[in-house]
Order: sequence, then C-alpha cells, then structure tokens
Amino acid sequence: MARPLNRSVLTACRRVMAPHARLVVIELVADDTPGTGPEARLTALMTLYMLSVLPGRERTSREFGALFDAAGLRLDSVRRLNGPKALLVAVPDA
Repeated sequence: MARPLNRSVLTACRRVMAPHARLVVIELVADDTPGTGPEARLTALMTLYMLSVLPGRERTSREFGALFDAAGLRLDSVRRLNGPKALLVAVPDA
C-alpha cells in the first residue's frame, strides 16, 4: 500500500537535490473547486478511503503548493493526466 506524500519525504528530496534539479510527482489532485461529476465523486470516495485507512486525504493543487513550500520547494507546474491524476513538477526554492 502506498503511503501518502508528506513534508518529511519532500524535505529529504530537497536536501539531496541540485539547484537545477526538478522533482516530478504523479498524484491524485482534487479540483480546487469541487464539482458533482464522476471525477468529483471519485475524489470524494478516495478521500473517505484515505481518511479511514491512511493518515491523509486528497489535496488540491493549492494544497500541494503549500506542502512543497513547507519542504523548501516551489511547485513549478501541474499538468492534468487521465482522470484526477496530475503530474506535479517542483523545483528548489531559491
């Protein structure tokens, strides 16, 4: 079972990153403005699952930005993939 992305993991990554490096993460990313369609329902179900089984929940791109900031990284881009998954690219914060 995968563990949720957290600040200590990102901080460890940041510590070993070169100044020009990029950290690429594929995660489920909730919409900043939740809707009622199939993707919103999937996100709600995944959030309930994560709250009951793991110490986490689905995050929005803004929440991921704050998480990366806390680890000394800057969220450079978010590219939506299929469904609720997204490719998050972070760089060291100068």
